[in-house]
Amino acid sequence: MLALSIKVNVRVHVTASEAELAKRRGEEVDREFLSRQLKLYDKMAKLVGAYKIDTTGRSVEGTLNELLSLAQLLVA
Repeated sequence: MLALSIKVNVRVHVTASEAELAKRRGEEVDREFLSRQLKLYDKMAKLVGAYKIDTTGRSVEGTLNELLSLAQLLVA
């Protein structure tokens, strides 16, 4: 994520709640690892000034529409 963020002007951090991510990943999830991973990604996103899009309970289409709206605002 950090290596890619240097090459672009807009950084977006796409995330979801821990419960949502566990549900999406299925039964074989190490919840402790997932919790640590989310905290680390959140910290990294803040360091690079990324926009945060939370996909908890949202469809792929809804998330894409939010991302496209954000892109339009930033380009304008």
